[in-house]
Amino acid sequence: MYLWICIGVILLILELLTSTFFILFFGLAALNVAMILYFIMVPLHVQVLIFACISLLYVAFLRKVLKHKKKQTSSLQLNEEFLGKPALVHESISPNFPGKVLVGDTLWTATSTQEISKGKKVKIISQNNLTVEVEFL
Repeated sequence: MYLWICIGVILLILELLTSTFFILFFGLAALNVAMILYFIMVPLHVQVLIFACISLLYVAFLRKVLKHKKKQTSSLQLNEEFLGKPALVHESISPNFPGKVLVGDTLWTATSTQEISKGKKVKIISQNNLTVEVEFL
């Protein structure tokens, strides 16, 4: 039982370090096996079989749910409240070469139809995925 608890905790720590939402399922499955062993002692080969079955169930049913939630919470979306707000140019921007702007405490890739040097204040006029378009204030 303690072996499965250790395996589960180690796998969950690895998940925290990688945030892949894949190791999580195996860590949870190992903890589930430990919980089962708390009530019923079974031979090692049965424990491994239980671990494999629970892991497959977690991967099959929870991966899509967690991946969808992760995408919703971790996707960088510029709030509409930032449109029209000022930003500071962190890396120079030219029409053919994107640069970086600082919006709050986050750096965004920025494009512009104008040449804008580092340190200038700009206004955000639109967003396309992870790139914002800016213009002089």
